[in-house]
Amino acid sequence: MRHFIALCCLVAFAALAAGEATNAANATTPLTLAPELVLNLPTSWERLQPAGPRIAQYRIPGDAGTAAEFTVFSFGPQGAGDVEANLNRWLGQFAEDGRQQERSTGTARHGEYHLAQITGTFNKAVGPPMAGKTEPQPGSAMLGVVLPGPQGPLYLKLTGPKELVLAQRAALEAAIRKEGK
Repeated sequence: MRHFIALCCLVAFAALAAGEATNAANATTPLTLAPELVLNLPTSWERLQPAGPRIAQYRIPGDAGTAAEFTVFSFGPQGAGDVEANLNRWLGQFAEDGRQQERSTGTARHGEYHLAQITGTFNKAVGPPMAGKTEPQPGSAMLGVVLPGPQGPLYLKLTGPKELVLAQRAALEAAIRKEGK
């Protein structure tokens, strides 16, 4: 009987530990973008001080010192052009040779969002934006989202090594679909 109780305790402890590991892997932290717009992002994403026109900025650590970057931009009620113009601008940040894209839409609290998944060689901006200098980053990906908000559209960009960025897609889309809840 003593062995049976010990075995039950061991099984219960293992199940509890597995549940805590699952909860930790799915843990989120809120990013409030407007009073009615909150994205629950993975706790593994490291919040940074936003620079320039960015209203939020995160570093997403990967393996062997790699990292991806998640940024959020807002330009007020007028936005920064229509959806197609923004998706095409993001597409233009990748070299044409070997570039692939996939577009999709979904529903968020304030309407339909548009997502572009782009892979290939990302021409990462370096230095001041007005200089127009870029550095090619082969093996990259971007998830670019135009998300409607209560005070105008928001522009979300997740860029970095392809495997790392694509591994974050489900978490990003879950945050968008559940925003404000």
